[in-house]
Formats: sequence, C-alpha cells, structure tokens
Amino acid sequence: MDVVETITFIREGVNSEGKIAQVSAVYVPGADEQKPREQWSQAEIDSIGEGLAPQLDATLLISKTPTFV
Repeated sequence: MDVVETITFIREGVNSEGKIAQVSAVYVPGADEQKPREQWSQAEIDSIGEGLAPQLDATLLISKTPTFV
C-alpha cells in the first residue's frame, strides 16, 4: 500500500533580476489522515494548499525583493 507521507506545495515567481524565485512547504498528514495515494482527492489537496498559500506567497514576496549589500 502506497501511503502518502508528505505533500509538497511549490510557488514560484520571477525576481527583479529576472531569476526564478521558488518557495515550498511540505505538509505531513497526521495519523488520522494517512491513507493510500489513490484515496486522496484533488479537492482535499487543494484545500490544504489554500491554507498554506498565504504564507508561501509572503515568503515568495520576500525572496523576490532585491537585497542590497
């Protein structure tokens, strides 16, 4: 049985220098959520991703901002 142990969410954009900026988050299902891959619906995955999106977007915004030394 192929039980899902993690779900990775990735957001990306282009920074002011034209380089790709990428951030990611890994969701680890709790014991009560562990089930085979085929039992996960896209709606469930999307719901988790929507909860993570604001933090990912905030982190991406920081990574897209140029830094000056």
